[in-house]
Amino acid sequence: MLLYYMNVSKLNLEDINNLKHLISPDRVKNINNFLFSKDKKLSLGSELLLRFILRKIHITDPIFYKNSYGKLFLKNYPNIHFNISHSEDYVVCGVSTDNLGVDIELISAVDCEIAKNYFHKIEYEYLKKSNDFNNSFYKLWVLKESYVKMLGLGLKKDLNSFYITFDGVNKEFNIFDESNHLDEYCRLPKFKVWKISNKKDNKIDNSYYLSLCYIEKADNIELIEIKNIDEILQH
Repeated sequence: MLLYYMNVSKLNLEDINNLKHLISPDRVKNINNFLFSKDKKLSLGSELLLRFILRKIHITDPIFYKNSYGKLFLKNYPNIHFNISHSEDYVVCGVSTDNLGVDIELISAVDCEIAKNYFHKIEYEYLKKSNDFNNSFYKLWVLKESYVKMLGLGLKKDLNSFYITFDGVNKEFNIFDESNHLDEYCRLPKFKVWKISNKKDNKIDNSYYLSLCYIEKADNIELIEIKNIDEILQH
């Protein structure tokens, strides 16, 4: 399991022509179609980070394809799985030998009606009792999104069709899904969640929640930050 994240706000879009050999033609086209520089940087950073990780496991010729739900896979390396997420200034990417899902979200003000309308009723009742609704909401949101992305079902999987709880004794998150979507897996997925902060002038500017949902038997999963953009360009 390899899990990396980075701040893409300092990517120089003026150098994109020099980076074309590092990304796919489809990615170049998508970047050019975006209107805002933030979206261009997130798109560019997503593939640069993915390819950086793939090179670590000696994959230099990835061929990408999407399933019917829009999840990306490696056509020529079917036993290698990956997932990407981005929010505001950050991109996260995970690579594994089994299915996985990652999600990152900027913590900001949120309307409690969103949880009422889209989350399971058990989760909504939990959130109503929270002393910090926004913080609890986004922590639960990334957990749920990472699970849906692990399944690879996209919008077909309703967020209120399952719920996640925290076992304080064993210090782990548990998934309760009444559908048959987990029947194909030999074991239940596990979760890890991190809270990261973007600092400016030594002060916290923004905070994010990042979640990983995974099947692989991996106990010591490390989340690694790429602090220097040049690191992924020179590997």
